[in-house]
Amino acid sequence: MQKTSIILADAQPLIREGLALRLPELGPIDVRAQVGDVLALEQALGEAPPDVIVLDLELPGGPVLEWIAEKARARGARVIALSAQDGRLRLERALQAGAAGYVLKEDRASELTRAIQEVATGRSYVSQGASHHLVDVVNRGESRDGSGFDLTARETEVLEGIVSGLSCRELGERLGISPRTVERHRASLMEKLDIHKTAKLVRFAVREGLIAA
Repeated sequence: MQKTSIILADAQPLIREGLALRLPELGPIDVRAQVGDVLALEQALGEAPPDVIVLDLELPGGPVLEWIAEKARARGARVIALSAQDGRLRLERALQAGAAGYVLKEDRASELTRAIQEVATGRSYVSQGASHHLVDVVNRGESRDGSGFDLTARETEVLEGIVSGLSCRELGERLGISPRTVERHRASLMEKLDIHKTAKLVRFAVREGLIAA
């Protein structure tokens, strides 16, 4: 199986060294480099461009969000933002800057492994711990401009699972329903939201205001 190459960019040596040891145990991941600041990240990216950059939002050496928006995009780099804080604004700004994934430092290493695998294949991923920010407003049946989406409680649960990257089988197990029933709810909610590709759901949620104020 082909390995996904990554650069670990985190301000704390203990975290990045621990992840460098743990992630290859959980999946086909090749840690190309570990860096502790933006300058070192630039150098590592030039020497060995990876499939994915796992990027601490508190990385010293420059404004990280601007780096994602300008340099990461220009180089076609896929970025997973790694955050120590569970905040709606941090999530929104990271995704708007161009991050393809968002994982909390309090999440398990297996969650980051899954994020790496999803982002490497061109999809978006928000960890389960942070995904609740994307559905808070949906639970109130409103968007930024006040228009309702009229999602049922079950459709909202399915939406949260989709944003978290769960498959229909996994989501069915979590909710106690069949994968076919999950697919039916999925089709219904995407029809209501007028979005039909999972990879676009996170960006749509941010753009259309499916985030708590």
